[in-house]
Amino acid sequence: MNKTRLFRLAFRWLPRLPRPLVRTIASGAAMVLWAVAGGTRRRVRANLAHLPTLAANPGALDRVTRRAFRALLLNYVDLFIPPTPGIARHIVIKNKAAYQAVEAEGRGIIFVGMHSGSFEWGQYALQEFSARPIVAPVETLQPPALFELVLQERRKSGIHFLPISESTTLREMIAALRRGDNVLVALDRDVLQTGVIMPFFGAPARIPTGPIALARLTGARLVQLSLWREEHGRLVGALNPFPPNLVGPDTRGDDAVRRALQPMVTALERTILAHPDHWLAAFADDIWVTEAPATPSQANGQGNGNSRVSAG
Repeated sequence: MNKTRLFRLAFRWLPRLPRPLVRTIASGAAMVLWAVAGGTRRRVRANLAHLPTLAANPGALDRVTRRAFRALLLNYVDLFIPPTPGIARHIVIKNKAAYQAVEAEGRGIIFVGMHSGSFEWGQYALQEFSARPIVAPVETLQPPALFELVLQERRKSGIHFLPISESTTLREMIAALRRGDNVLVALDRDVLQTGVIMPFFGAPARIPTGPIALARLTGARLVQLSLWREEHGRLVGALNPFPPNLVGPDTRGDDAVRRALQPMVTALERTILAHPDHWLAAFADDIWVTEAPATPSQANGQGNGNSRVSAG
């Protein structure tokens, strides 16, 4: 059975089963997957080992690696079984007043998030919580039929998801922000590999510059979005605005872009350290790079601080 057909059957039949039963089966399957998928397990463990709190504690590193597999499969359960309307009422949103003050400014907002284990239900809550439409670029999947299927299902949340690799996506994000709508991007993985290289947990990584370029082009505000699931299943979110002067018309060139990105990367690191098992980008193999971060004298010829947007 091909993957697209398998997903289609899951979208059709899993919502008819009791969700607690499906979650229990998925949790058991996650432990089996952790045990048999040696290559994936080593990759996740190696990525999580960049976190200093886990690198210093091998036992904790192994436990978090196992829990990451569980978070991954539970996120698939959330994809196949969407929530009932009104989920935002059941989520604890931290720093709500600060976010509402930013929203009252009337400008577009760039939500800077991460690949999180609570994303599939969190997207529904975010669209319900936000007073404005949201546009979000997403990585394409293969085969194309599978991508179209997942895109169709995710758009039921109300967020307008678009393929990150298409040039029209950038134009639609800019247009959305200029009319006061919102955009959602991820900072923890540079899907297009066009960002700047800078330290991430102390090692050189390619960081997307999309949030900086979008803010410079549109004057939109930047807000860190964090979503995670507590042990009893409750979703918790945090909306933390970045300073309004973090990005300006003169934020050009890789050095300036790195300076603007630094507080965002620091905030991202803090969130991942607090919830390492929810960090699904740990399953990727393209976060860190082997070359050293560029020096100021090298910056003029590297990265994309002046041009193409990498939305993440």
